[in-house]
Amino acid sequence: MYNMLGQQVYKQSLSGQSTIEVTDFKANTGIYLVKLKTNQGERTFKLIKQ
Repeated sequence: MYNMLGQQVYKQSLSGQSTIEVTDFKANTGIYLVKLKTNQGERTFKLIKQ
């Protein structure tokens, strides 16, 4: 996950899993970008933390 300044604020690697639950992301309220990389490519999603 990246903040809007492009700084990486969280990283987690998965191996063979199709879902993930993030419970230890202790960042401030704001907008973050979640970048997912898989064998099929890379996608970026917007996350709004309230």
